[in-house]
Amino acid sequence: MKLTKKLLCLGFLLVLVLVPLLTAYGVLTNPTGWSAQENRALAGKPEVSAAALWTGDTAAQTEGFLKDHLYKRNAILKFGVWFQMRVLHRPVVEDVVLGSEVLLPVAEIADYRVGKLEKRADAMAESLAAIQATTEDAGGQFCYVLVPEQRSALRDYYPDWMENRAAQYDATRATFTAAMEAHGVPLLDLTETYRAVDDLTEYYSTVDHHYTLKGAALAYQTVCDALELPFVQPDIQVTAQAFLGTYNRKLYGLSPVSEQFQSDFSESIPYSRWDNGERTDRPMIDASGAEAYYTAYMGGDMGETIVQTGRPELGKILIVGDSFTNAFETLCYRSFGEMRSLDFRHYSETSLTEYIRDYQPDVVLVMRDDLTCLNTGGLNWAYMNKILQRWQQQGFHSAEDVRTGDRKTGVPKGASGQLGEAELEAIQKVLQEG
Repeated sequence: MKLTKKLLCLGFLLVLVLVPLLTAYGVLTNPTGWSAQENRALAGKPEVSAAALWTGDTAAQTEGFLKDHLYKRNAILKFGVWFQMRVLHRPVVEDVVLGSEVLLPVAEIADYRVGKLEKRADAMAESLAAIQATTEDAGGQFCYVLVPEQRSALRDYYPDWMENRAAQYDATRATFTAAMEAHGVPLLDLTETYRAVDDLTEYYSTVDHHYTLKGAALAYQTVCDALELPFVQPDIQVTAQAFLGTYNRKLYGLSPVSEQFQSDFSESIPYSRWDNGERTDRPMIDASGAEAYYTAYMGGDMGETIVQTGRPELGKILIVGDSFTNAFETLCYRSFGEMRSLDFRHYSETSLTEYIRDYQPDVVLVMRDDLTCLNTGGLNWAYMNKILQRWQQQGFHSAEDVRTGDRKTGVPKGASGQLGEAELEAIQKVLQEG
């Protein structure tokens, strides 16, 4: 009995000493990193300064840093997932709903009461109408493409006892559609297009919140048909690589659902490419490893991508959106002499209306999913909000005040300081409502 106690105490002391030492060694050899399972950067070194020590920031940052770099952290987290799945038999682990065919996130709750959605939808449609007008003034064609998000498209795969938020998604789409129609903005809703296919799990990922490449190809073909654009048939096949999506990554290799990566094997079209202003040889689809992520499409999210195919007679297209456009772009570039894409989460060089005026595209395509269509993605709202705060501090209360005031003072880093009429009107509306 005494020997057992001694061994337990010795083991506890070894853990107490070795874990910090091994953690410190790992921190010294690799102080930064990325967690693929959590899809985020690990905490960096804490700030050490008199001010940070005084405010407690150093202590707080140190705690987060040590948590992220704990020795064998992934193994510990994987054990936690295994314990929840195999011992506790929980139906939801790491906010992932465990199904035998599809992994889904726990559906978020949003306020979609009467009047709430209508106000947001009208403001978004009004902003998009201004972008449509700018596009048409530049001689181009504008279209908004609405794509179902995975949890919306595969809503029937939620268990019977769990709310799938179908009413919320349908109300959002219906309200947005009505607002777009009221403002005369062309809207291509792909919801029914996807519902018409035989097996939706071939077109939407069972382990990620995006569609598959086959789903992107259906969107590409539908857009080409609707806008009377040339369609180049892709050759989409399943590869031997495992696809690691948003949800199966969270389960540390213990996912009950697996999926293989989809790639395009059609004949390549020569092109030149620039990402964020720099020339690159990055392929449209890069899945060279044993495992593939959604970032294999277009190399992931880019603020600005320019692809030239040397066929100016086919015209120019500007695609505006978020990660949903990545897989779409790997196919769409084939139909144009030049394709440009903007993701305003990572781009702040100029406003969208100014970009359209300068670029003069033949087609402007805004693509969002039905969960984020009422979020400000068509305009550079992050940039606008910074300017709005400064204008309010300076006493500007209307777009006219701004036009006659000093717009250059305090412009956010990386921005041009030039806003189009659409942004000015949108900010004026915020000022009036705020």
